[in-house]
Amino acid sequence: MKKAFEVAKWEYLQKVTSKEFIISVVITPVIFLVFSLLPTLLADKDSDAPKAITILDSTGLYAPELATKLEKQKLDNGQPRFVIPRTDVAPNQIVETKKRLDDSVVNRTVLEGYIYIYDKPDSGVQLEFRSKSIGSFRDLGIIENTFNNIRREKMLEHENIKQSLLDSLTKNVGLQSVKITTEGVEEIDFEKQFFSTFIIIMALFFILMFTGGSLVRSLVEEKSNRLIEIILSSCKAEDLLLGKVMGLTLLVLTQMGIWALLAVGYAGPMLATTSAFQNLHIVIPYFLLAFLFYVSIFVGVGSIVNTEQEAQQITGYLTLLVIFPVVLLMPIIQNPDQELVKIFAYIPFTSPLVMIARMNVVSVPFYEHLIAMGILLLSIILVIKLSVKIFRIGILSYGKIPSMKELMNWLRSN
Repeated sequence: MKKAFEVAKWEYLQKVTSKEFIISVVITPVIFLVFSLLPTLLADKDSDAPKAITILDSTGLYAPELATKLEKQKLDNGQPRFVIPRTDVAPNQIVETKKRLDDSVVNRTVLEGYIYIYDKPDSGVQLEFRSKSIGSFRDLGIIENTFNNIRREKMLEHENIKQSLLDSLTKNVGLQSVKITTEGVEEIDFEKQFFSTFIIIMALFFILMFTGGSLVRSLVEEKSNRLIEIILSSCKAEDLLLGKVMGLTLLVLTQMGIWALLAVGYAGPMLATTSAFQNLHIVIPYFLLAFLFYVSIFVGVGSIVNTEQEAQQITGYLTLLVIFPVVLLMPIIQNPDQELVKIFAYIPFTSPLVMIARMNVVSVPFYEHLIAMGILLLSIILVIKLSVKIFRIGILSYGKIPSMKELMNWLRSN
């Protein structure tokens, strides 16, 4: 075991001082920030200039009022959102005008698009925004809402119904989801629950991608320059494997510690309100057990590859196992007590991430955590034993990747 600790120390110091580690510590939080903030910034960013559109109304009922109300809409910089030149079109000129407007939009001579209002015999009045591109969702929503408000007012006026009465009848009462626990009552914000869980899962994914990929590449490098033979001359294969696993675990703890300090410095008291971090005393054991489970697989499987290309293929297949629970995240949060979800909670490949997602939504009994962690711990021991058998032979094997039959023979060997 002393040799394993020496290998762990050597592995840790070699990796923690590498440029790859320093870059990953800085880049990964930046990636998280970009993924979380950039879509929101792009979605909220408004246009900088008014859009020239016009209205072709074959019904003759809506164009003047719709144009007036749309011209009152403003951009964030205070400019009008729409510039709408008025056009009076006779009923017998609708088809010809429509064709002319289509050509104008395609060639983008003046107009960016136009609103086309017409009656359809089977469906009633129809509304189209015809443009060269799909258009801004915000602009389309404003046009749609403004038109429907005008149409509704006209129908109410025709039926002598007051708008205030209709507003009170159509006003919806929102349903608030409230979680009741032994500690008391807590309102559930689905968006916060989802993203706090998603951040933890993606953090594990990035860490495994970095450490797992780095481990497999280092094994390939050590095999190619025969350094592994020198190392094995002074320690057993079991000590080398355990040392690598322990060294990488220390590396991940260092990485998590740095990220935790950055998170506290950046977010501060906001972290205390996030339920994912309130369960930190349970999240961390699952996180570490998941890491040990997967990295043990990486070590065993990584020992059989010989080239950088093979290492990339193996790493790609293994990271798919890590990302798989992300596909299940939405149904897990919506139905945390579903039987299939509970089954996934006890399968080692999905157990840590499923349990982290479940306990952010419902109160998971303590015995379920004990069972899940117990199964995961036994799985880690089993995987390490199997990986040792593969590692002992695979690390000194060169040439092609062993077949399944050869791997089974390795596993049967003492």
